[in-house]
Amino acid sequence: GNDGIRSVLYPAADPNCVAVSATDNGDDRASYSSYGPQVEISAPGGDLEDVLFGTSMIVSTWSGSDADYLQTIGTSMAAPHVTGLAAVLYSLGVTSATDIRACLRTTADDLGPGGWDEEFGWGRINMHQAVLQAASCATGGGGGGPGDNLAPTAVFTHACTADSCTFDGTASWDADGQVVSYAWDFGDGSAASGATATHAFADPGRYL
Repeated sequence: GNDGIRSVLYPAADPNCVAVSATDNGDDRASYSSYGPQVEISAPGGDLEDVLFGTSMIVSTWSGSDADYLQTIGTSMAAPHVTGLAAVLYSLGVTSATDIRACLRTTADDLGPGGWDEEFGWGRINMHQAVLQAASCATGGGGGGPGDNLAPTAVFTHACTADSCTFDGTASWDADGQVVSYAWDFGDGSAASGATATHAFADPGRYL
């Protein structure tokens, strides 16, 4: 979305979809780009600050505009970059949706905090690296890599009222399929299962 807030709408938030945030010409999250725990990858979406001159906007086909092209910005410009890269990977023999998804994230340029984060996901796509590593991205392509069985990615949010906290892990995902079970360790000797859990802590403090 283009609301610039921490909210990823459906269908992008569905675990079977790849949620894409937009970057600007400085490789920062574009100010208009929504973000959140479902963001998996980022891609150029154009720079809002450059609307006047258009030098950092995205040229797109556009029905009804002059010559049917238009310079514009938005997450609707970012997502097609990812779709295009996925198509290139498919043409290079990475034909499994699982392998394509894994290749997108393992070849991306990490932005923001190290590893996954809510603004960039696993980073901004890097077509050059993805093409170079396409052979290893395909299952059985040799040399290991994204074709291997990857560990699930745990993503959760929490909300607390007094000593009671609710944890939501539904944004977690598995590049090799679906997350089939959840396990919570509250750090005080208590545990729970399920995608969401609520726990009341006996005493205030830091629990690991």
